Amino acid sequence: MPHLIRHRFSIAAGLCLAQSAQAFDVYTVGGDASCQFAFIQDAIDAAAAHPGEDYVFVASNRTYAQQHLRVTGQDVDIIGGFRDCSDFDPALDQTTISGRSGNSVFEIEGSSHVYLGNLVITGGVLDSSHSGGGIYFGGAGALTLQTSWVFNNQAGYGGGIDVSPSGPTTLNLVGSTVSANTALVSGGGIRVEGQTTLTATHTPSQYNTYIAQNAALGQGDIGYGGGIEVLGPAVANFSAVLDLNSAPYGAGIAALATEHGAAYVNLFTTDPAAPVTVYGNHAAQTGGGIFLKPHAGSSSTAKLCARDFAIDANSAIDGVALYADEDSGHGSIAFFNAAVCDSPPGAVACAAGTACNEINDNVGSNGAALVVESGGALSANHFSARRNNAVDLILFVADTANGAGGDYVHLSNCLLVDNVSLSYLIEGFGAASGTQISLDNCTVAGNQLGTIYAAIRADVNFVAVNNSILYQPNHRTLFFTGSAGDLTAQYILSNDNVAFQGHTGFVNGGPGFVDAANGDYHQKRNSQGVDFAPAIAGSDLDGNPRTLDLVDTPNRFGPMDLGAYEIAAQGDPCSATDAIFCWGFDPEN
Repeated sequence: MPHLIRHRFSIAAGLCLAQSAQAFDVYTVGGDASCQFAFIQDAIDAAAAHPGEDYVFVASNRTYAQQHLRVTGQDVDIIGGFRDCSDFDPALDQTTISGRSGNSVFEIEGSSHVYLGNLVITGGVLDSSHSGGGIYFGGAGALTLQTSWVFNNQAGYGGGIDVSPSGPTTLNLVGSTVSANTALVSGGGIRVEGQTTLTATHTPSQYNTYIAQNAALGQGDIGYGGGIEVLGPAVANFSAVLDLNSAPYGAGIAALATEHGAAYVNLFTTDPAAPVTVYGNHAAQTGGGIFLKPHAGSSSTAKLCARDFAIDANSAIDGVALYADEDSGHGSIAFFNAAVCDSPPGAVACAAGTACNEINDNVGSNGAALVVESGGALSANHFSARRNNAVDLILFVADTANGAGGDYVHLSNCLLVDNVSLSYLIEGFGAASGTQISLDNCTVAGNQLGTIYAAIRADVNFVAVNNSILYQPNHRTLFFTGSAGDLTAQYILSNDNVAFQGHTGFVNGGPGFVDAANGDYHQKRNSQGVDFAPAIAGSDLDGNPRTLDLVDTPNRFGPMDLGAYEIAAQGDPCSATDAIFCWGFDPEN
């Protein structure tokens, strides 16, 4: 197994704790004389006859091939990695259980709570009409995998794991890997539906959880979710690594609402030094990293809430990092660091200096890095987008009216730099009533655009640009097709004055960046965008206070800097709170 985890506790110690709470039995399986059973299924069946939760310990001194293990209406912990049946602490060792053609390796039915630890589950092969090559969970209850590897299994749906429950169910992955599994149709690594909550976590005391190198082939159908497929009303809470998966649609993760309910994906971080990562996934069509699709017939949506994330180096024809699809004008919703999203239990912020809150290096062959289709919405706060290469960085199809207040793309505290766009950087078209594009406290600079294109094309009903730097020499910064009254713009530093003439606080000019050539888009002390706009609350992209007044710099319209960063957040001593030793006056300088 390429990625391991320390066991949650010593098995012997754990048994002592469990024994103090209730009676249980331990059933040992292996190839030595001290083992109670030679076959795993016999031990599972014996445990089923004993009420309550029981343990099946599987030693590695025997080969377990051609297995089809069935658990029905049972609470059981099946743990491998023991040297023999006298061993009670497997540490990081594992036992391999191999399946066969025509069956899942594990099939779990009824009301069951199953823990699988220190196991390698491999070799289950099912055809395109069946689900769960490695593990199929068709009952209700809970399934937990810890220190386990679900590897090289095949099924039509859920090549590694499929949860199609009969009632409320949880699937928990801790320090486990699901890799190199194949779904002939959808859900290469994991597929969950119904009343399922999938949780995959990482904490500093554990090795990470990986969903990696799985594939959904889409044979005879569309093909969603190379790494994970989520069918509403299922929920996925993911704070691990989702990398190098492939599918026609949603190579990393695909969330599809159904007639039974909305589909939800939460990407969040549980280890400050290791942000949740969606990396290097490839979609043959759309949604290299993430794919969302609503269900118009039931008005159910597909919703993403991402916080403290890294979505990097994914590829697709369109929607390279994100494809928020539509269904009959009913759209999907994507939130990045948005206050409207509740943080899942255990969510933490990234540590300072960690590569986090980034959408970088994604590559599209014929579309945009982030796509918001008709009726959809994108709200993104405190993030950077660098070195993406696509037709547009953000494409917003604004052709559907929304009586609830408008379809929109709202960007704030953002850094959009060093991207390559064959046309516009941000493009919205359709101009339906109520559609909106807004930028607040953003820095847009250093991007390569198509020769005749502007940085932003806003063929929408309403546009707002505030407190921002838009610096794209030799290009228009904003091309707005609406009426003058539908453009709100104030406190802007830009190379292009066409769109902003007559608006409050516009300066035609360029900023001074610390080292744009090497990707540092903080402003120098003498930049025109420093101490430029009226003060507001909140934090900048670095997480530092949004407004810090420099006492030796005149305020143009107020004390706040334009763009993504506040200059004093870099350790500048010349703030209103520390005016004694200011630049040039510190005796140590």
